[in-house]
Amino acid sequence: LEKHVSLPVARSALWAVVLGSLLLVGFRFLFADAGRSIPSLLWLMIASVTAAGLYLGVRFITYWAVWSRVVRRYPLVGRTHPAARGELPKRSFLFVLVIPITACIALGAVLLYVGSGFTPALVLAMAVVTGIALRDVRALRHVLFLECSYWIRDTPAGLEVLKPAP
Repeated sequence: LEKHVSLPVARSALWAVVLGSLLLVGFRFLFADAGRSIPSLLWLMIASVTAAGLYLGVRFITYWAVWSRVVRRYPLVGRTHPAARGELPKRSFLFVLVIPITACIALGAVLLYVGSGFTPALVLAMAVVTGIALRDVRALRHVLFLECSYWIRDTPAGLEVLKPAP
């Protein structure tokens, strides 16, 4: 273990709530008109759960696709595979962090272009995705300037940066 990067979940959840609240207040002041009603709470909950599921689903699928490629690409070292406990090389880990963010931004842009503009459900979905992505952006900031020889493992408490033995 070269170093441990702490990414606390509680602080990320607090930032997600604050960001979501600010976006909804901003939406209310900037885009609300008298003719448009706010959808029911059920519709807003469906939009937020769908947005969270989409982001986490894309991240899960990307992680396992990249991890299976890494397992095939790197040979065994002794009796243990380098990616045996979920570690990924730096470039692969960056790919796992960037793809879900990019996919959600692209889907949000398409929904904004095709749909009826900024609706409360779309604003809430954007806030949920942004709140979840804050942890990944913080991880990206810590990992971006590491050397390419490092391997990174994502744990619930943060990131473990590993330097393989030569």
